[in-house]
Amino acid sequence: HAQTCPYSALRIYHNADYEKKAGLAKHGRLGQTARQIDESLKDKNNLYARCVYHCDNDVCDHQTVQMEFDGGVVAQFQSTAFSETMSRKIVIYCENGKIYGGDDGNVYYQRLGEAEQTVQIVYDNSGYANHSGGDAGIIRYLLDYLERGIQATAITSIDRSIISHKIGFLAEESRKKGGQTLSVQ
Repeated sequence: HAQTCPYSALRIYHNADYEKKAGLAKHGRLGQTARQIDESLKDKNNLYARCVYHCDNDVCDHQTVQMEFDGGVVAQFQSTAFSETMSRKIVIYCENGKIYGGDDGNVYYQRLGEAEQTVQIVYDNSGYANHSGGDAGIIRYLLDYLERGIQATAITSIDRSIISHKIGFLAEESRKKGGQTLSVQ
């Protein structure tokens, strides 16, 4: 079924456009030439070579997580594997309008009853590879701190980073418990 399956590793890893978008050259692809890819996918120990329908992988392929924070703020996170766009989008609904954006280099906002406004932002839009430039930004902030003592406001504290990771782990635990409501301690 490798030629017709939409999840065929052969189709995915031989697709140069997908490789560029996903940054798979040395990650999931496991080889650089077509021959190396074919050889790595023949390896029975290669986790990426297994058929998604005939393996023990229990990673969720789609998920919606609803969260309520102190003060009554509600957030929803949605993730799906059933997309070839590999993009991110954020929408923030406020009392008097909304703010939203994605991978097009713009942030949009719209007050209720008014026309949409656009704010163009400059960032490395190199695709999904390196988290749309985020990896390079984190390293740049780290070097600024180490070399010049400049503390970036765009980087969260370790305490907040730990909480965000806890939320991710709790979302997975909740999924495995049938959607049970859990609290961050």
